[in-house]
Amino acid sequence: KPDLIVMPEDLWNIIADLLQVQQRFTDGKETAKAGFTGLYFEGKDVFPDDFCPAKHAFALNSNHIGFAVHRDGYFMRSKWKVIPDSPEDRTMKIYFDGNLIVNNRKAHIGYSNLS
Repeated sequence: KPDLIVMPEDLWNIIADLLQVQQRFTDGKETAKAGFTGLYFEGKDVFPDDFCPAKHAFALNSNHIGFAVHRDGYFMRSKWKVIPDSPEDRTMKIYFDGNLIVNNRKAHIGYSNLS
C-alpha cells in the first residue's frame, strides 16, 4: 500500500482546510505550532509539492522505490575553479549519476484531473 502522497499546493490546501477541524496536538509540548507542514491521513503522509503537475496527485510506496547509482558517479567532485569577476570566490561541481527506479509499478498510484 502507498505510504506517501504528493500533490500541488492548491489541492493540498483543500484537504488541509477540510481536516483543520480535526487537528489535534498530541506531541505533549506546551506550545502549539500554527498551521500544517504535512498531513497524516489514514496511515499516509500527505505533502504539497511545488513540482507536481496541476490537478494531479501521486501515491507512492516507499518500499518499492530506490536508486540505481553508477559506481563512478556517486557524488564525484570536480576541481575547484575561480569564479570570474569575483574576488576570492571559488566553486566546485558535485556530480551524481543515477536513476530513480521502482521494482513494482503496481504499488504506486497516479490520479489526474483532480479539483
